[in-house]
Order: sequence, then structure tokens, then C-alpha cells
Amino acid sequence: MGIGIVDSFKHGIAAMVSPGSETKKSMDLGKAFEFYYKASIISFILFLVVAFVLTSTNAFGLAFHSSVVYSLMKSANLDLYLLGFALVFWIAVPISMLVNAFIYQLVGKHLLGEWKGVYDKTLTAVMFGQLPAMLFAWVFLIPAVSIFYMFVFTIWNMVVFIVALSAQQRVSRVHAFVTAGLTTILVYFLVYGFFFSVGFAFLSGGGAALLPWHMMNPAMW
Repeated sequence: MGIGIVDSFKHGIAAMVSPGSETKKSMDLGKAFEFYYKASIISFILFLVVAFVLTSTNAFGLAFHSSVVYSLMKSANLDLYLLGFALVFWIAVPISMLVNAFIYQLVGKHLLGEWKGVYDKTLTAVMFGQLPAMLFAWVFLIPAVSIFYMFVFTIWNMVVFIVALSAQQRVSRVHAFVTAGLTTILVYFLVYGFFFSVGFAFLSGGGAALLPWHMMNPAMW
């Protein structure tokens, strides 16, 4: 896209508010990640500012100082806590975007035949779908708002993703929604099926004998 950090952040906000008109532009894989990283910089700076203010002042009084977020930042050391969020912003989320886009492309194009577009278009849609929670990650630090944040932005992420997927792959929003829903269900079944199979094989193969004896004795529960 060739736009700067501030313009990328503004475009990200616009994509959140008006995904129908702001998520249509095609990007290849490199451009999609360039846009994501540029847009995330201002968001992370805001995250740093809010974290510093809340831990160095009594801005929210006991409500903040008794919160889980505050306890984590103090016990884990603020620097390490912020480093962890940086790793999430710039490593974990991008990797998850690649994986999620691959799964959506596999299901949407090859299994359901909903679209014929390339992987990059699906990745772009997934990237747009990450923007709401990423751009407002600093809200997570505010006391009594973190749970609300997770609920609202999970839904917002999904809405933006579905609209962007519809725009990028030129399918109806209903088809994009169905594809996203079926993919999610399929992944859950595969993941839980895998762990169930591993657990069953472990126990049926004598693995239970390796567990501490008192775990197998109901009288000790």
C-alpha cells in the first residue's frame, strides 16, 4: 500500500467502522503484513502509555490495584509483561493469521468450493479481522473493562472478518459467514478429537498405570 504508520492506523480504524467499503482493496501477503505491522505500532505505543500511567499512578484507585491485570504486571515485572504483549502483537498474531488463513482457504475453496480466489485474499481478510482487538488492545488494561473488551472485540473481529472475506473473495456475506462457522466447528472437532484420541490411546495402552496411584483411588478424592 505504501502508506505511513499514521495513515495505516487511520485506515485500520476506518476498516473497523466501515468494513464493507474499507476492506475491498487487494493485497498480496507482503502488503497485508506491512499494513498490519504499521497499524499496530501506534496501538502498541498507546498500550505502553496506558500501562505506564496505570502502574505509576493511582489513576483508577483500588479498582485497578486489585485487578488481575495489575497483579500480573507487578508479579511478572512490567518490562517482561510488555515484552510478552509485544511478542503477541508481532509474532504470535501474525503466525496465527497465516495458519487461520490456510485453514479458511482449505475449507472455503477446496472443500466447499465457495470461492476461487487465491490464499492472499483470505489472508487479507483474516488480517482485517484482527484489527479491532489489536488496535484497541490498550483497553484491556483498564479495570472493569477487560471482560467487556474480550466479549465485544471477539464479536467485532468476527464481523469485520466475515465482511472482509466477502469483499476479498467476492462471495455473499451469508456464504462467508457459513464458511467461517463451518470452519470453526470443523477445527474444534479436529482439535478435541485429537486430544480425545491421544488420551484414550494413552489410557487404554496402560498409560493410566503411570499416573499417581491416588488419582486412580476415588477414596482419596
